Amino acid sequence: MTAGLETGRGSWPELCEADVHAILDAFDRSGFITLSLRAGAACVAATKAAVDQTATPQAMPTGDGDLEAILAPSVGTLSLAGGVARTGGYVEKGALLGVIRLLTTEVEVRSEVAGTVASIAVEDGTFVEYGQPLLRLRPDAEGGPR
Repeated sequence: MTAGLETGRGSWPELCEADVHAILDAFDRSGFITLSLRAGAACVAATKAAVDQTATPQAMPTGDGDLEAILAPSVGTLSLAGGVARTGGYVEKGALLGVIRLLTTEVEVRSEVAGTVASIAVEDGTFVEYGQPLLRLRPDAEGGPR
């Protein structure tokens, strides 16, 4: 969905910084993807990044034998799920490992494999990058805790 406004020759008051912040906050809460606003000499344009809110991190071999790394599906601040995401804890396939938050967007981090958490690569509350290893799992071939 796209929103746009061009004022033509109408008389518009000047936009101050607070006005721009209010416009961008409203845009952030809206269902619009792009915004283009022209008011007098001022022009505000914004585009939301497409984020798959159901993204599943990829599990990939780590080079440490049979361990697999769970990678961040997006950038943002990681909040690890208590109890599940701890060294030595057992993780079911599809288990919630944490949530990555950026502005008003939240992306769940879920396991693609069942297994035991061998190590956690980042601390709770850390800003993570896309594709950054979050933790390493020892996959369980039998589908249950060892």
